[in-house]
Order: sequence, then C-alpha cells, then structure tokens
Amino acid sequence: MQKKSDHRKWSLRTTIILVVLLTVATSLSIAALLVLHNVVQTQQRNIKQNIRSTATIVATSTVVKDNLTTKQPSAHGDIQRYTKRIQRATHVDFIVVMNRRLIRYSHPDTRVIGHRFSSPKDAAKSLTGHTHFSRETGVLGNGYRIFTPIYNAKHQQIGIVCVGLTEKSINSETRAAEFPIVIGSLLGLIIGIIAAWLLGTHIRRRLLGMEPQEIATRLTELSVINDSMSEGLIAIDQQRRLITANDIANELFPALTIGDPLDDDLFDALFGQTFKGSKSTINESVLIQSKELIVSTSPLISAGKRLGSMALLRDRSEYQLLADQLAGTTQYIQALRAQTHEFLNKLQAVSGLIELHQYDEVQRFITNTSADYQAQFGNLNNHIQSPAVAGFLMGKLNQAHEQQVAFTITPDSLLPKQVASEALSVDLIKVLGNLIDNAIDAVNNDNNVKSEITLSINYDDESNILVIEVTDNGCGISKEVKAHMFEQHYSTKGQDRGYGLVLVKQVVDARDGYLSVTNNHPQGTTFYVELPLSNQKSESDD
Repeated sequence: MQKKSDHRKWSLRTTIILVVLLTVATSLSIAALLVLHNVVQTQQRNIKQNIRSTATIVATSTVVKDNLTTKQPSAHGDIQRYTKRIQRATHVDFIVVMNRRLIRYSHPDTRVIGHRFSSPKDAAKSLTGHTHFSRETGVLGNGYRIFTPIYNAKHQQIGIVCVGLTEKSINSETRAAEFPIVIGSLLGLIIGIIAAWLLGTHIRRRLLGMEPQEIATRLTELSVINDSMSEGLIAIDQQRRLITANDIANELFPALTIGDPLDDDLFDALFGQTFKGSKSTINESVLIQSKELIVSTSPLISAGKRLGSMALLRDRSEYQLLADQLAGTTQYIQALRAQTHEFLNKLQAVSGLIELHQYDEVQRFITNTSADYQAQFGNLNNHIQSPAVAGFLMGKLNQAHEQQVAFTITPDSLLPKQVASEALSVDLIKVLGNLIDNAIDAVNNDNNVKSEITLSINYDDESNILVIEVTDNGCGISKEVKAHMFEQHYSTKGQDRGYGLVLVKQVVDARDGYLSVTNNHPQGTTFYVELPLSNQKSESDD
C-alpha cells in the first residue's frame, strides 16, 4: 500500500518570503564580502603607510641620530622617551631603535633595552641600506613591521629603526572597520524580511486569499463548466476585449480570440444597447452574421464596480424545435382529452342502462355507437396512416362534436405510411391543431348558420407534396386582420395569444412550403397549405 506523503507544500506567501530572503541574504553576503575584502586591503595599506611614515620620522630625527652614536642604551635615555611619544601619537605598538650591532635603544618593554634584537637575521637585511617589511614573531608576539636604515649627517648608516603593529592590534582595527558593514548587512536583511512579508501579504490579498494551486483548479473547473453549458458564453471587459468564450460560442463565431477586442458588428448586436447601462436583457431574438440567436445579456459587477458584460447565446432553431414539439404535444393532449371525455360519457350511459335493467336499450345504444364510430372514424386509420395524427384527429372530431360543430374529413384524404415520419407528424399536429382550433372559434362566433368545418389532407406522389385544406363557414377574416395575422403576439382573442398561426407559418417556411388564406362566398375562410417533402427520406432515416 502506497504511503501518503506528509510533505505539505509551502504557501505562496511563505515561498515569496523565503525567495526574497534568500535573494537579499545572498546579495548582502556577496556585497559584504566584497566590501570587507576592500576594507581589509585598505586597512593594510593604511597600516603599511602609517608604519612607513612613522619609521621615516624616527630615522630622520636628530634626537635619534645624536644619541645613537654618543650615548649608551638606557631605559630612561632620550631615544626611549622620544620613541614613546611618537608611538602614542602614531598609534603603533612598538618603535625599536638599534645601532649597527642591532643593540636596542628603545622598546615598549624596557627590560630588553641594551639587548640584541630578537630577530637579527630579519633586521640585518636593512644593514645594507634598504627598507623592507616583514611578518615575524617578536617580543610582543606576531606582528607586521618595517625596517628603515638611519643615516648620520655624512650619510653613513649608523643604525636601524623598526616600527610595527602586533597581530592583535591589526585584528582590532580590522574588526572596528568591519563592524558598520556587518550592522548594515543585518539591517538590510531585516528590511528585506519585512518587505518580503508585506509583498507576500499584498499578493495573497490580490489573489483573494487563494494559493496558485487553488487558482489553477478553479480555472480548470470554470473552463469545464463553461464548455459543458448548452448555451454559448461570451464575456468582455470594459475595453470590449474578450475575457472568455466557451466551445459553443467558438463554434458559432470561430474568429473569437481571448484578449482581442470584440468585432464591431458582433459587439453592437450583443451589447450595443446594454453595455453602458446596468440592466439585463433576457431571451431577445437577435440576427448576427446570418445566424438567428436567442440572447440574454447582463453586466459583470464586483464590489460595486463594473468589470464588463456577459452574453448567453442559443441557436433559435433549438428553441423553435422545442416549441414545435411542445405545441404538437399540447394539441395531441387536448385531442386525447376530448376523446376521453366523449368515451366517458358513453360509458356512463351504458352503466345507467345496465343499472335500470334496460338490456335491449344497452344493445341498441352500443350498436348505434359502433355505427357512429365506424361512420366517423372507421376509415380514418386507413386513410391517415400516422397513429399520432389519426389519434389527434379523432380527438378533434370529438371536441367539435361536443361543441356542436360539424367537422368532416373528406373521404379522399390520404396520408401514406411511407411519408408519415415522426418529424412530419409533429409538424402536422401543430399545423392541423391551430387551423382546426381557429376554425372552431370562427364558426362558434357566428350563431346564424349551422357550424361546419371541412378538412382535406392529400399527398401528391408525383411532386412529393402534402396538401392541406381547412374550410369553415364562420365569420371570415377582414383585410386588417389578414395583414397582421402571422405576426407574433397579434390576436383578436385577447392577451397572451397570437402564437398559433405564427407556428403554422414557421412550419411552412421551414419546409419551403406555401400558405394562403381566402374568404369563401358567401362566408367563411379557407386555409390552404402545401408542405414539400423533399427531405422526407432523411427525416425517416432520423
């Protein structure tokens, strides 16, 4: 079994602090080392210059020259007093004056005055009249020193002066020079830590408190959700640049590119009326680049600030297909409801006769009902060979009968089975339902004549066209109504109406068909419809 890793990834703020801290520490360390190296080199040059200058001063002093050849070495001699004064003034650790035999005339440790120099070989190098530096261990310990020859007035070498600093003094001076650099580096490091913490906090706040892994996960999830939507999604910022577009939007408009300004025509069609406002639009029909779409738009607002706009798009044909199916289903349900109601009435009549023991009447009633059924519906299934359409028309016949309307289907009507596809049945139910309902309403509004409706359905095999005629003897249609009857929401029957004839015309137009409306003489109306079935084979295959 694989063990789960206990390793936890650092947060963004922690990572930023560590990276900045490491960068600052590395930079400061390198800078400090370079500065320290330079300081040490400078300090050594200063020390070298200081002891050289001090040695020159002592070597040229008349006090030293006069006493070195005329007096004996003494801890209280003039040379000792003079060198001690110069030593304090120049901050060197020792000044040793010696004659050519390397006998000391001065020294910080008075006990060795009068004794031979502790490093005769080193000192003897200057007996040839040359100045030289050296690092050797003397009475005071390890040190850095210079040997300079001393000459009399005749330019004859009469001795040597040795001036130097001990290792302890050199290290002390170097540390004193390094201290400000170390303090400055530590202060820089502290400032870097504070700046890194502030930067990490600021970035985390700008990222809404989320870690990079969370942001990547959210973006992936959002992309999957957007591409799973059944609508197209287009979002733009305040500069009209495209923020996002899902797969469906890219299928509708392949030229969309994230970050580029939206095309002027597309922008005007989607956002032209709402981009500067704060209102949303819902399910508006828009024609864009020869595409009829249903569009809903809304502003993108965060913390009271407008960030852009968003549009949801859907192909109108999808809504149309759904509306067509719903309209056909509704018509079919209404027809079945009427048919069911008719049969319930007859069943109640049979039940009542049985309870009264009128068995002969029951037999006659059933015989008459069967005869009526055969007269009305017997040949319907033979002529209308679509079960859905036939059942639908049975319901409409019963509905008309209940409203005392004489509804007749012509005996020569024919809808062959080979053309009665599911798609055609849906279209026919929608067309027939609306035309028959309008005819029933028309004849019911005229109480002066017997209400009559005639339906004819014929299939022309040669031209592959289905011809439908619905005729009534109602009140007819005025010229004003004819001019607007196929417009959506227009109706003479009140509010929330005006959809039926619009759906009929959409079916006819979708099939490149023909639709006409004529007034009959002396009254009534005829709706004539031709539906080409040129795509019938593909419909049947589907």
